[in-house]
Amino acid sequence: MLVLAILLGSCAMHKVLRSEPGLDISGVQPGAARSDVESILGPPRSQWSTGTGTRYSVYRYYAGKDPSAAGVAVVGFFDIVSLGLFEVVGAWSPDTFKFSEEGKKYAFVAVSYDAGDRVVGVFPNVDEFARLPEDGRMSIPPLPRASGASVGK
Repeated sequence: MLVLAILLGSCAMHKVLRSEPGLDISGVQPGAARSDVESILGPPRSQWSTGTGTRYSVYRYYAGKDPSAAGVAVVGFFDIVSLGLFEVVGAWSPDTFKFSEEGKKYAFVAVSYDAGDRVVGVFPNVDEFARLPEDGRMSIPPLPRASGASVGK
């Protein structure tokens, strides 16, 4: 019976153990049209303009799902205790246990637009309180120097 419960439990365990890739936002790049960005990310959560006329929009998107170890433990426990009946009665209903929701990650990305609604810059992992460049352009920070290193010797 225990073996049967474990075999039956593989369906629910598969649901909670699988990971999911996040939304592919590679199409959100400088030069892309605002309409293309919003077809990928949906409507912005917030928007504002800078003094230079650059417009910013912040989007929230699905960044993927990690497997749920806690969910596996709970599903395994219920499978053993119920001798597999958990699979028949509860696991087929998506609302019975929300362990497949555990581990889902969401991220924010800020996108700056010019007057023609073209992407100027993309700033991942930010929110509406992030300090962003006034002109909306992405800059590459300088590489740090090693301490004590001399230049030109």
